[in-house]
Amino acid sequence: MKTLLTSCRERTRSAVLDLLWRQWCTLGVAGNASVVSGERLIDLDALVLATSSLGRRDPRLFDEALDWLGEYGFLVNLQRVKNLRKRVGLGNEEVLSAMADWLWKEAGQPRWKLFVDSKQDETPEEKNPLFVEQAGVRARNPDPVFARHGLERNRFEPRRMGRAPDPKHPANLMPVLRALMGVSARVEILLYFGGTMGSAHATEVAHATGYSPRTLQVQLQEMQLSGQVLGPPKSPDKDGPVRRGSNRAYTLNDELLEFLSPRTVFPDWTPWASVFRLSEAVLELFPSDEKPETPPLVISSRLREVLTAEFKTLVVQNLWHELSLSLDAKGESLLKEFCEGFSNLLNRLVERDENLNP
Repeated sequence: MKTLLTSCRERTRSAVLDLLWRQWCTLGVAGNASVVSGERLIDLDALVLATSSLGRRDPRLFDEALDWLGEYGFLVNLQRVKNLRKRVGLGNEEVLSAMADWLWKEAGQPRWKLFVDSKQDETPEEKNPLFVEQAGVRARNPDPVFARHGLERNRFEPRRMGRAPDPKHPANLMPVLRALMGVSARVEILLYFGGTMGSAHATEVAHATGYSPRTLQVQLQEMQLSGQVLGPPKSPDKDGPVRRGSNRAYTLNDELLEFLSPRTVFPDWTPWASVFRLSEAVLELFPSDEKPETPPLVISSRLREVLTAEFKTLVVQNLWHELSLSLDAKGESLLKEFCEGFSNLLNRLVERDENLNP
């Protein structure tokens, strides 16, 4: 069992770091990774959260991503980042606070103050390494911003080599629409409907995008006035039930979809926050040479908690079947099924498309 879990952990680490690199490079980060396929949207907010935890395993990835955010961090929806952090549990609170502190004070982006820990008024004596696979390596020139948040690393020196997101690449629609329309829930509403190619209620869209149902209901009702967001047709039965509020199903006008993504099929909406959270769980729970071994039954129990929390999202977005998990699987049976299924899921999501011409 230990060999199986260790192997799964290493495959997950390799696949998810490759995925992070490719998504960041598609957005414009300086790097050599190939761009992602245009079949799936990049969720910039989930990517920022994932980088605050998973990105700590690759110092160059972390630094290039922070460098890019120093120029284009205004494209991140900070309220949605906060919502996803609370709902999914993705990311590392201390690292996110340190990133926000640097973006606020060093990169001149005051909006990021939202994530800076207001109680952090002095530098803690005890510090943890920012880069988790460099434990025991002391910083020669500690970075004062990260030190204020109890994190040790060498001083961050931005290279300013990031580029703006390519507006022609379908996977970049989230930052591109935010640049056009502003950072608001309406962008995610359009992306969700376009990426699922169907109708949905406000509660469904809210769960998928990380907003409250009330917020989404108000936005959808206002957007319907444009004639581009379509509500349910009127019932021919005048005495039939009237569907109101969150019970109303909405969809987008086909002409609007063509305008938003004229060169290709609209890229799929993918629950990246849930996928990254499962990756976090594997790297946190599964055995490695750097940490004490945890009993398989304990790992299984904690993994099941994460799977239960993300079950609805994965089912709605048609990813649960990729895991091939039995709903009643427990203990070592759950771990065996998960290791095979999650590897298959990541392989499909990370699949390269070298011939992409967005």
